[in-house]
Amino acid sequence: MTTFVLSDAHLFQTYLDWYDSVVDFERAVRNCADEGPEAYVLAGDVFDYKTTNTTYLRHYQGEEFLVRLRKLFRSLNAPVYALRGNHEKQVVLEGLEQTVETFHYEPGRHWITIGGRDFLLLDTHYRTEGYREQIVDEFQEIGEAAANRTYPVLVMHETVGGLDSALPDAALAAVSEGFDMVLNGHMHHLEHGAGGFGNVMNLPSLQPSRLVRGSYWTEQYRWADGETSHEVQESPFAYVSVDDNDEATVHRFEPSKIVVEVTLDLSGLSVGEARTRFKELLAELAAREDGDELLVYPAVRGELRFSPILLEDVPDEFDLFVTNIKSDEAEKVPPELEGTEPATSIVSGEDLQDAVLEAVPVIVEQLEDEGVKTDEASVTQVVEHVTGEDADVFAGSNPPKVVDGLRRFVEENTDAVDEKELPDNFETHLAAVAEEVKQ
Repeated sequence: MTTFVLSDAHLFQTYLDWYDSVVDFERAVRNCADEGPEAYVLAGDVFDYKTTNTTYLRHYQGEEFLVRLRKLFRSLNAPVYALRGNHEKQVVLEGLEQTVETFHYEPGRHWITIGGRDFLLLDTHYRTEGYREQIVDEFQEIGEAAANRTYPVLVMHETVGGLDSALPDAALAAVSEGFDMVLNGHMHHLEHGAGGFGNVMNLPSLQPSRLVRGSYWTEQYRWADGETSHEVQESPFAYVSVDDNDEATVHRFEPSKIVVEVTLDLSGLSVGEARTRFKELLAELAAREDGDELLVYPAVRGELRFSPILLEDVPDEFDLFVTNIKSDEAEKVPPELEGTEPATSIVSGEDLQDAVLEAVPVIVEQLEDEGVKTDEASVTQVVEHVTGEDADVFAGSNPPKVVDGLRRFVEENTDAVDEKELPDNFETHLAAVAEEVKQ
């Protein structure tokens, strides 16, 4: 007989106004039900207590989900067994057990028999600060407890493989030796032979309620050096089934939303060029027939001459769901300043003013490349006002004063800086730059 194992649906952590995660969960469970399984096992983090990484679920939101989930579980012709993951509250699982006759949860560890196999469901031991010293002894005890069991399978929710915070090898070895099969949630991506043990499998996430960049994409666009590449892969979302064989079978699941990763290498581009490139790519996605089914996950990389914050308003022009721009692979570099180099490492205010004035023709050329229409006389006036004896733009410690001063001079001396053309976050970015200059 078949047992289906589903993991990391994170049903309550989702984009509530864009993605109804329960719809996909119901569809996945119905797909399993069509096979006539003997039982379902939930391997942790199926129910989340947050809607985002920083926002806790409100009671009425959780209850709205649970009304539908209780109805779903009651309609099944097989029992549902659950263990607790690190994103779940025990009270939610206990509440489901109290209100749904076929839903079962016991805290800690729980042996069950399904068909001809014994399953041990193990609540998570994961802690953000790392595993306790006693974890190896505890897992050795768990491995030994499987000795007299029939074709034992361990279902757990731990950090396994490749990380400093991972479950110690000795602990994983103990349960790998004691059990025929170890199915592990928490890691969000499918991996056979996890941690270097052939009978250990890291289970995939069921659906894209909680995103992990680099693991979840179905389509990927990459732009660099004027060229765009497009790649499509099979769905990274799945659930597994266990029967009388010694291996778990993976069943790919196609959620109702398509995760599209967009990566732009913006090395050497001006902010205007970068915004244009980003707009072109989003326009291409918005024009697709399935545009309303896309979740666009953008990232920028390369050596940037500007802050990525100046791109954040670009998606507002399109009818797409776009997450925040990821920029941890990008390196912000100062713009190249052309002109005279100071003869010494310390210069006076007058010397600095002379050096900048000498570079005015180059500055004008660079501004025009950025789309700012100006002339040498206007730029010279700005430089003299900012660096002259009476200059007070940087006086005091109030960033808004710095912003107001810089903005006033720019508006007075150029005719292309129009309020309507500025990004919504221009003030914030300018304040940050001014503060950086002051420091």
